[in-house]
Amino acid sequence: MLNCKISKPINPICETSVSGVLKIWAANWNEAHTFTASGDDCLIDTIELADGQKFIPIDFQDNSGYANANLAAGGSTDSKAIAHQVGFVINRINCDLLGDWKNWLLGRLIFAVMTKNKQIIIFGVDNGMQSTNFDFATGTAEADLQGVTVLFEGNQHDAPLLVKDQEVIRALVAEP
Repeated sequence: MLNCKISKPINPICETSVSGVLKIWAANWNEAHTFTASGDDCLIDTIELADGQKFIPIDFQDNSGYANANLAAGGSTDSKAIAHQVGFVINRINCDLLGDWKNWLLGRLIFAVMTKNKQIIIFGVDNGMQSTNFDFATGTAEADLQGVTVLFEGNQHDAPLLVKDQEVIRALVAEP
């Protein structure tokens, strides 16, 4: 049996916090990526992506981005994991997206998500995340088939990582 004990209180956020996703960046998952927190807190202040990779900005429909991490409880301590999810609606179907669809569907990615209060959270570090939904469908509503609804999911050993600030990833973001 593991000796796991809670040792610190959880302090509430006392300043104004706005919910929602402002920006999303994706990078190919690689177990050689490194995320380092050098201070006494848990904030990541150094990220090195393997093989010279960059985070690719995702142009998603306003107010359609979301991310979450949920405990996926199993029957034993060893089978517990945290399910990471990142989803969004890509604004418009285009040739670049359709030409690269296999990479979106078959690849494993990590995501850097910036909330509207400018906090950056990294999802999918342990095992990467794979697409479980890549959907464009027409219906009867006006403006249907404008974009693609995308969902990436993955089970991770750990919770998402908190990044110190945007400067940590600024040099790692590919130019559009």
